[in-house]
Amino acid sequence: MSDAPAGVDVAVIGGGIIGLSVANAVAEEGMAVASIFPEETPDRPLATLAAGAMLGAFGESTVDESDPGHLALRVRAQRMYPEWL
Repeated sequence: MSDAPAGVDVAVIGGGIIGLSVANAVAEEGMAVASIFPEETPDRPLATLAAGAMLGAFGESTVDESDPGHLALRVRAQRMYPEWL
């Protein structure tokens, strides 16, 4: 494990909507923040289906989606988003 960069108050792990929102909120409070996340690749997206669905439950749908539970998860996340904001 390496040391945190000098001058960083908070390290946020995750580059999806939740991680970047937390990093933004921390920065707005005047703290120095480091956002740590891997580079996005087709097989390693930064956001989960639930996090992405907060912006629109059907925006993450695909023709070949085989798990009906994914839609239920996205709808639930979308309904929770206004309160989370």
